[in-house]
Amino acid sequence: NTPERLQSIYDEHHPEGRLSEFPLGSDFTYVEETLLRALTWLQAHIKPSGMVELVAASFIDEETERHFAPHLERMGYDEADSVKDKLYRQLLLIALSKTAV
Repeated sequence: NTPERLQSIYDEHHPEGRLSEFPLGSDFTYVEETLLRALTWLQAHIKPSGMVELVAASFIDEETERHFAPHLERMGYDEADSVKDKLYRQLLLIALSKTAV
């Protein structure tokens, strides 16, 4: 039961819906689980090697923004005022759109 073997078993069965991300349950809401996936993806792509993919994905349409409105609200980016918050909002939308199930 090495971590690599367990990961390969998980990867094999997860796309088919046989295993949930939290097989023993969790207290996370659906929005929080989605945010967890998105923030994990963002952490992996916020390096110089992942910037090309971020720039390519930086064009977010209004429908995507509406779809992820609860997620933006949960993170406090529904009303982004500063340049910093607008940048974080955009990065979060990119990550959410890349990791949406």
